[in-house]
Amino acid sequence: MPNPDVHWISTYGGRFIAMPDALLAEWHGCPDDGRDPLDTSHDYGRACSTTGYVAHLPIGQSTAIVFGENKSGGVLLGCGTPIVFEWIYADSPDAVVAALQRLPDDIAVDAELPFHVDSDHLNVFDSAFAGCDFEPQHSCRFLIKSGRYVIGSSLYEPNTEIGLVVHRFTPV
Repeated sequence: MPNPDVHWISTYGGRFIAMPDALLAEWHGCPDDGRDPLDTSHDYGRACSTTGYVAHLPIGQSTAIVFGENKSGGVLLGCGTPIVFEWIYADSPDAVVAALQRLPDDIAVDAELPFHVDSDHLNVFDSAFAGCDFEPQHSCRFLIKSGRYVIGSSLYEPNTEIGLVVHRFTPV
């Protein structure tokens, strides 16, 4: 893989969520008024209640994507379609980048999820933040062609010192 462009993002403990610009104003994140943040009547609680590597989450008349349970990761660009990854364990960011550069095209997929992209950008950010209020170090906005995709999610452990969950967007 040619030198990928990695955008590092982290969360305060919540899950990563991805959505187009049009949904940002409808995402309210974690309540800041003392209510239980995991209450599923709130956006953040709904995101945290999803299971598996990747899941749909309805927002208004559209859908966002919620990724796993890991608190740090990023978005890998410059390799065709974007790859969102979650860092489970590794010694350093350099080790993660080196592992991603060796990511096989034919990696076994543990979960697949169809997703329709109806804009030319997706935003990945900490689901605790409101869509109009996330911080740059907790987000990545990237270009993606509108259309139908399958998000293939895989546990990637190239050796005993590195563990990642990778989510690859594949056009269908």
